Amino acid sequence: MIILRDLTTNILPNINEHIELSNIIIFNLNVNFVKDKISFQSTIRPTYNLVFLNCNLKGVDFSNSKFYDCKFINCDLDNANFSESSLMGIKYFYSDLSGANFKDTTLNNIEFINCHFKNKNIINTDFRQSLLKKEIKI
Repeated sequence: MIILRDLTTNILPNINEHIELSNIIIFNLNVNFVKDKISFQSTIRPTYNLVFLNCNLKGVDFSNSKFYDCKFINCDLDNANFSESSLMGIKYFYSDLSGANFKDTTLNNIEFINCHFKNKNIINTDFRQSLLKKEIKI
């Protein structure tokens, strides 16, 4: 497992080729200051076991991708685009998914734990195999 910490997007390559992100933990990535859209698309082959921890991923493009067994922990995914993607075994913990686009997305065994989920772009999205849970502290 590779850990990438305190990244800024200016060190991410600006290429149109597939970047293998499987088995990586990305910690403290902040894309808020970037004017151009950032893309983590995985269109050629699936990405497995990618973990985003404490990341600001506002408006990031994950569309037309395949992500399996990945985690988003304490992430800001406001207006992130997951449209037309295949997501399997994904876990979102304590994340803000306000405005995230899940239009025409295949969800299989997805968990949303303590997430802020105010979404209007969930057309043709099947949540039947998903768990939406809010923890209650006693």
